[in-house]
Amino acid sequence: MQKISPFLWFDTQALIIILGYLASLATARAQAPGANVGKPRGDVVVAMFAPKPDYTYFARTRHLEGSGVFQLHITAGGNVSSVETIQSTGYRELDDSTTKAFSRWHFRGPGRPTKVQIPITFSMHLTPQPLPGSTHGRGVQGIPHS
Repeated sequence: MQKISPFLWFDTQALIIILGYLASLATARAQAPGANVGKPRGDVVVAMFAPKPDYTYFARTRHLEGSGVFQLHITAGGNVSSVETIQSTGYRELDDSTTKAFSRWHFRGPGRPTKVQIPITFSMHLTPQPLPGSTHGRGVQGIPHS
């Protein structure tokens, strides 16, 4: 019978543990709670600053999930003057978080007041996705709207 070195056994066990840990991280990342902002509808605008709504601890611990549509009223200078709920997510906490985040969005000045409708989904099992048109994580760039 061949004797196995204790160092070889340790390395194999360590490798198995590390691979298991990495797999669990990948699974947790793929099923992390989050808010995905969908493709906007309305006039052509370019968002310069577009933070995602917070999926608050309160909402996550209560497993609140829902989809809604919000309309942003944009000034000629690119600021959001108001956010209107077109379709509620079904929970005030999620609607308030969305309204707060969308109120902070800033667009390249379209030159005239305009409106954009933006769908959003809050889910406990979303795969995080970049905002439409985003390539660098700082916001939405060149959003085409229908």
